[in-house]
Amino acid sequence: MTWLLPAFLGAGALIGLPILLHLLRRKPQKHIPFPSLRFLGPSTLRETKKHRILRWIVLILRCLAIAALAAGFARPFFGQKINPHASGVIVAIDNSFSMQAGNRWADLKNWAIDRLSVLRDGDQAGLLLMHPSPHWLVKMTPDLAAVRAALEKLQPGYETTRYRPALLATGEILKSLPVAKRELVWMADEQRIGWNGVDFSQTLPPGVMLTLPPELPPVNRQSSVSIARIRRSSVELKLRNFSDTEDHRLLSLFVNGQKNGEFPVSLPGNASGNRIFPIQISQEGPFTIQAALDPDDLAADDTAYGIGDSTRGQTVFLAPANEPDFVAHAVKATQSLSYPLRAEPIPQNKWPTRFVAILRGDTVFRPPYLAALEEFAKNGGNAWVMVDGSLLQKDWLKRQGITITPLSEPGHLQNWDITHPILAAFTESHALQSLLELSFDKGWAISGVEPLAKWRDGSIAVGILETGHSRLLITGFDTSRASGSFPLKTAFVPLVHQALTWLAPTREADDFHVGQAIPLPAETGKLSINGKPSVQAGNSFTPTVPGIYEFSSASGIKLFAVNISEDESDPTLWPKLDDLAKLQSLEPPKTAPSATASVTLTGLEAEQRTSLWWWLLAAAMLFLIVETGLSNRTIP
Repeated sequence: MTWLLPAFLGAGALIGLPILLHLLRRKPQKHIPFPSLRFLGPSTLRETKKHRILRWIVLILRCLAIAALAAGFARPFFGQKINPHASGVIVAIDNSFSMQAGNRWADLKNWAIDRLSVLRDGDQAGLLLMHPSPHWLVKMTPDLAAVRAALEKLQPGYETTRYRPALLATGEILKSLPVAKRELVWMADEQRIGWNGVDFSQTLPPGVMLTLPPELPPVNRQSSVSIARIRRSSVELKLRNFSDTEDHRLLSLFVNGQKNGEFPVSLPGNASGNRIFPIQISQEGPFTIQAALDPDDLAADDTAYGIGDSTRGQTVFLAPANEPDFVAHAVKATQSLSYPLRAEPIPQNKWPTRFVAILRGDTVFRPPYLAALEEFAKNGGNAWVMVDGSLLQKDWLKRQGITITPLSEPGHLQNWDITHPILAAFTESHALQSLLELSFDKGWAISGVEPLAKWRDGSIAVGILETGHSRLLITGFDTSRASGSFPLKTAFVPLVHQALTWLAPTREADDFHVGQAIPLPAETGKLSINGKPSVQAGNSFTPTVPGIYEFSSASGIKLFAVNISEDESDPTLWPKLDDLAKLQSLEPPKTAPSATASVTLTGLEAEQRTSLWWWLLAAAMLFLIVETGLSNRTIP
């Protein structure tokens, strides 16, 4: 038997506590004759002997309970006995995408399989993937055929090279194996970025042999492409050439999966730069971009993915107005600007979260609009609430944690927060003056929001509430003539445009990478990549290959562009390959393997295969239950 945490066995010394209490309870007895009770003598003597026996049983149960608890927490386990002359081999596999260069993956895999072929019955081996963090592909096992089969079927990944964690993990695992020969087979391409951060003076544990692969042929032709920026009619690409000579390539652009153009490009040797290429978009809305170079020695980074939006400006949902709609006129007045606004009647059913809603009156706060509003807010929709004091509006705001109070004489707006993006167009003195001139005959004080402007009594007139991905702009006034002359002021159109532009939802950055956990907008839905059959997904997912991912749920369709790390494209080897040999320790093993050793895996892995500790804890609980029942019967 072996103990995973033997220090807990020291807790067994607590057995002395119940023994000490038992001895303290034994008090000297003095017999005093009592004539009237002399006939009870024999029965009393029998009861005393019975209690004495019970107390010894209780003492034994207490000691057993403490011993079982200590042994249970020490986590005992039984392992398989190993021939001390056997070998233990771990193949550490670099599953980064640079391994896809040329025949590199196939050559290194065949080399590693040859290293495994020398193992015999009684030996054990395992496969450890280096990225994104060291983890088992096949745990240490004597089933060598299963290890070879798993390695033969393994395909290269799209991760980024980092060698240090794998070195530390494999060294500790091999050190724990009680075998005569411990070998680390290093199946990697020795990229410079992978060895960054490795301390070559810190060797592997004594007795662990490092077997490095044969020298690999250099990568002669290697360029990469990534997307820097996507505009409505063009895409800006970053092109890099890692070769010493000029590279002539053919670039193909695809929009929504359809070829949009081909461009010959010349890339100077060891250079990088950004270039802009035209694209043609036939419809408005989100679109996907795929930029692909003709394949070179490392084709994994010859394709980049991105998501753009051809929508010009922002669509605004307008709740119904009971009088001339000044907001609709303000929206129409922005058509000549670089970021125009478009007004649409607010729908009764679903509201896309890429639009901005202007909530006014009470119609939008009653069915059938109310259900759509609640779903819109839940999914992160942004809105401008123009307070008019209606009961339904007041109740809805209260559910958001916002209260409104009518003011008899609101007066001018003051104390504007000029650092806020909404006021970016008003930073000049004459423009700011137009805001200070705004005066209202009717208004409401707002609480529960961050202030953007205040009434003259110091209460909040304009406030902002941000909850997660959702934004609410609340103004303690509306645009009716009864509230004041705000729609007639020069600040009206600029303020409407700035506010709605700020409320416009921003698209998440399309810089997701393979291996990065990506949050999803719903708890359940269908996820597909590059148009392939979809699978169930929810909350988040971690992509393993680059491409365009599409997530469909009840709230709509969400696109994600996933790419590979740009750093991994650099095939440069570690400049001093002699450093790798320094990792081999020249010291002999500190302890020789024992013929009675019984650990086949690391202690934790072997212990997890048995439940002996659980039975010990269960026995301790049983001893305590029985002890409790008997101890009550020993009380005179």
